[in-house]
Amino acid sequence: MLNLLNKLYNVKTENNAVKKSFLFGIFKTKYFIEMFNFEFRFCGIVLLKTKINKGYEKFYILGIPFFIKKSSHKLYNKILDKIDGKYTDIYINFNCSGETYLFLTFFNSFNKGKKPLLIATKPYHVDLFNMMCPEIPYFYIPGLEKLRGYDNIFQEQYKNVNFYNILPMKHFINLEKQIIKGTDIHYYDEILKTVCIKNSEINSQKPLISEQVKQSALDKAKKINLNIDNFIFICPESQSNIDLDSYFWPDLINCFFENGTDVFMNVIKLSPLFGSAKTCFLTIQEAYCLASLSKGIIGLRSGILEPLSTLNNIPLVCLYSDFKDRGVLKSIPAKKVMNSFSLKKLPNTSYNITEYCIEDYSNDQLKQMITEVLL
Repeated sequence: MLNLLNKLYNVKTENNAVKKSFLFGIFKTKYFIEMFNFEFRFCGIVLLKTKINKGYEKFYILGIPFFIKKSSHKLYNKILDKIDGKYTDIYINFNCSGETYLFLTFFNSFNKGKKPLLIATKPYHVDLFNMMCPEIPYFYIPGLEKLRGYDNIFQEQYKNVNFYNILPMKHFINLEKQIIKGTDIHYYDEILKTVCIKNSEINSQKPLISEQVKQSALDKAKKINLNIDNFIFICPESQSNIDLDSYFWPDLINCFFENGTDVFMNVIKLSPLFGSAKTCFLTIQEAYCLASLSKGIIGLRSGILEPLSTLNNIPLVCLYSDFKDRGVLKSIPAKKVMNSFSLKKLPNTSYNITEYCIEDYSNDQLKQMITEVLL
C-alpha cells in the first residue's frame, strides 16, 4: 500500500532541487533551491518552466518565452521569511568589502528608519557590521545573489517595509562606463549620489575594535611567532585588480627580511612564493587591529585597504594595476583606476598614504620606492 502511495505522490530533495512526482510519474515538478527556478513536466516533456536571471523571472511554455516580470518580490519574500516582522527598513548588502565599509561609515547619518535591519549576503559582511555599526541588528542570508537585480533601483517599498539595495548593480555598470570614457569622477562621490546624501550631512564613523578582538589578533600573531614590534603588513590579493608579477612579492619580502623586518601576509590563498613570511586567518576586524601595530602597510588595491587607510600613524603604500574583465564589468587601465579609486579622496583617511601605478615603474623601482617609504 505504501509503495502504491509513493507512486501516486512522491517528493524528494537531491542535488539542490525539490522533485515531486504525481500519478506514476506522469506529472513531475522540480524546484531548483539555489537557482530559484521551476519546471513542470508531463510525460517527460517540459511544459512550463521559469528562469531567473539579472533580476527578472522569465516564463516559458514548451521552451518558448511568453512572459517576463521582475523577481524582486522573490528577494524580499525570501528575506521576510527568514526574519520577524518588526523591522521598518531593511538594507540588503550585496557589496564587496570596500563599498560595504564606505556605506557603513555614513550609515547612521543616512538611516532614518525607526527599526533598521542590515542583511549580510557574504560572511565577511557580518564582520564589517560588527566593526562599524555594532548597535544595528543584522541577519546573514546566503544565496541571495541570484535574485539581485541589474537595475538602478536603490529603494523600494514592499509589504509596508522599505527595502534598500546596497548598491544597485547598475550603479557599478554606469560608474565604470564613465571611468572608461575618461570622465573625471571618484567612486565615493558616486556612491553618495546614488544613495542621495551629501558630504555635509555625514558624520563619518570610524572602525570600532573591541578588547576581545584585539586580544584575539595578538594571540594569533603569537602563535605564528610574528615579531609584533617590527613587521610589515602586506595585502597582495584583489578581486578587481590584476595580480602583480608572481615574483614581485617574494622579492619584496626578502628586502624586508634582509633589513631584519618581519612580514605578515594577509591572504586567503596560501602560496609557497611567500616563503618565510607569516600568515594566518584573520577576520577583517583582526586584520585592522594587527595592521595598526605594524611599521607599514602595502597592498594591491582592494577593499581591505579602505578601513586600513584610516590608520593615521601607519604609512600605507597602495599599488594600482588594471581592473580585470569581470563579465558585465569590463577591464579598466591602471591609471584610470588610480584616479577614480584613490584612497586619498576618502573620508577619515591617513595623511600618510603613498600610491603608485605599477605600469609607470619597473619591479625594481617599485621595491626601492616602497622600502624607502616604509623602512
